[in-house]
Amino acid sequence: MTLQELSDAWNELRNATLGRGVTPNVSAPLATRVANTYERWRSWLANATPLTDIAADLTAAGWLDEYRQLVAAAKAEGVIVTALPTTFGENVSSAAAYTGKTLAVVAAAAVLGLLYVLAAGGARR
Repeated sequence: MTLQELSDAWNELRNATLGRGVTPNVSAPLATRVANTYERWRSWLANATPLTDIAADLTAAGWLDEYRQLVAAAKAEGVIVTALPTTFGENVSSAAAYTGKTLAVVAAAAVLGLLYVLAAGGARR
């Protein structure tokens, strides 16, 4: 994920919830929450450095969490918003949680396989 992709997603969320007219497409409290969070996001984005964009999965993780919460709230009120797909950082963290449980089995299989190859190679000499 890049900051541009996240910025585009925030813009879509803002337009979908606040609409283009005077009346927002969601309840007043949610519209206020989206508008305030969007303004804070734009302020943060304006001060972001190129290094921030390189590590966007880490540096903008809090903004991504807030975005996902607001998307869920908007969808609960019937607004159609296309949510961002999971990011590389999120995929890595969920994969780490999954593989942490099976890492011992994989490591043991790799060691046994290596020992078999070494033993079979040594037996031919």
